[in-house]
Amino acid sequence: MKDAEWRPPVVADLFSSRSLDGVLMNYPAAQTLMSSVRTEVRSGQPFERAIRSHVENSNPYIQRQVKELPIALQQFFFRVSHNYTTEAINYSHLVNRTVGQGIQTAFITLNYDTLLEKSLTKIVGESFGARDSYIGSADWLLVKLHGSVDWGYEWASTVSSALEAVRQFEPPNRRSELIQVGLDLNLRKENAVYYPAMVLPVEGKYDLVCPPEHITRLREFLSNCSAYLFIGCSGSDEDLFDFLTETCGRVFLAGLVTGESDHNDVVRRFKAKMPNAIASPLGQDKYIFARGFTKFLEQKLDGFLADLKQYLGPR
Repeated sequence: MKDAEWRPPVVADLFSSRSLDGVLMNYPAAQTLMSSVRTEVRSGQPFERAIRSHVENSNPYIQRQVKELPIALQQFFFRVSHNYTTEAINYSHLVNRTVGQGIQTAFITLNYDTLLEKSLTKIVGESFGARDSYIGSADWLLVKLHGSVDWGYEWASTVSSALEAVRQFEPPNRRSELIQVGLDLNLRKENAVYYPAMVLPVEGKYDLVCPPEHITRLREFLSNCSAYLFIGCSGSDEDLFDFLTETCGRVFLAGLVTGESDHNDVVRRFKAKMPNAIASPLGQDKYIFARGFTKFLEQKLDGFLADLKQYLGPR
């Protein structure tokens, strides 16, 4: 069952969402900020650039609005995670065909929502209630490089909500080693309120918001990994590509899945930033696919995995 109103939006469509409007009504400072951002986007400015101009504005009135924005976004994406669908079909199939077939897999995501966790919970039985639950299995790991809706930094114990806290206090220390997981919708855990651990969607964002032990475990995995499948990645995140190029070993097999509208731009970015990955030894461009995630699962995934198993078999 799906509720289309809560369909996860791409960044470019984020603030045309009516469901987000409903959330913003409860966060008036963030709503005011978005009024300016929407006006700037309608005039032709890219969305992420408009957000960045406000984040960099030192005016205290603007900064008060910026402080509230992560809380509003956390509320929105938390609801997306729980209201959009009871079964994340594509994610579940991907987990079944990888982890469920004995392929050691690192799932790396820049998304804030917990739809992938929902599928992993059903299939492998992990609850994601502790930091080590993301990286504790020998069969798989999940690394969320830009944060998550149920992650945060401990902030206050004398207030009942994050909205009340943001009106009284400055945001807390946001070092990655302080991230706590397993927060509820209201950014609470036990008797404390937390500030969201999420990267704001700004142009040129360059920030990994992720527990350090997750990064360490991922580096270990990728140093011996030779097959990569990129799904729905724009190729615009410099922090992601710097991390991958610093960490990845030799690439044997690569796939790139895009939508039709932005396919050429995404392929161009990937080939510029990771030429050795996209031009993989096994059939250059064999798994560069422009018809989206669902069609890739139906038409290409089994071939991709068969090629991978053939390569890994003799080892």
